[in-house]
Amino acid sequence: MINNSPHNNDLQIVLVKPGATDFDAQGRIVGTLDVPLSDSGLEQARNAADQLATTELTAVYSGPCLAAQQTAVEITSHSRVRPRVNAELKNVDMGLWQGRELKELKSNQPRFVRQWQDNPEQICPPEGETLMDVRPRVDAFLKRVSRKHKSGVVVVVVADPLASLIAERIDMLGVDSDDVTEDQPKKLSSGLGEDFGKLKSFSLSAGFAL
Repeated sequence: MINNSPHNNDLQIVLVKPGATDFDAQGRIVGTLDVPLSDSGLEQARNAADQLATTELTAVYSGPCLAAQQTAVEITSHSRVRPRVNAELKNVDMGLWQGRELKELKSNQPRFVRQWQDNPEQICPPEGETLMDVRPRVDAFLKRVSRKHKSGVVVVVVADPLASLIAERIDMLGVDSDDVTEDQPKKLSSGLGEDFGKLKSFSLSAGFAL
């Protein structure tokens, strides 16, 4: 639940995935391609906007892809806040896989696709990038946002797999040291925890959210 109380001192980040595109309906890999929302995707974006209509938004950040920007515009339709496009929120570059049908890749390169699905941080699509490659700019974005906005509700509109990576990084980097126990050493392994303050992430259920 999003806590919009003025007494809440945490920065709350709401992750929203863009509405669907025709590529999604066709089972194609989008990656960094600029594909507009389909009619159903536009309706999904409007549903997300309705869910956030009563929430006082501090800021809305969008990835540079067209579907993310269109979704962000719908979300801010009930607010005085205007969406800000951020280059650090560019989705993971899927290289030569972009625009191709996933079922085709599974048929032609089954072992490689399976390896990527099982271990995306280590496996790189042809001429693309791994999640490990993307992590530094995700961390830079989160650090900048947490310094700029000490509290409030910030919406971040990004597509998968970047959305899932951001959620993971918030879980790992946005914890207080008091909350970390001996069985959670990975949450401090980056040495960045103190720079992020205390972040809380929420995903928005609108048919396309986390």
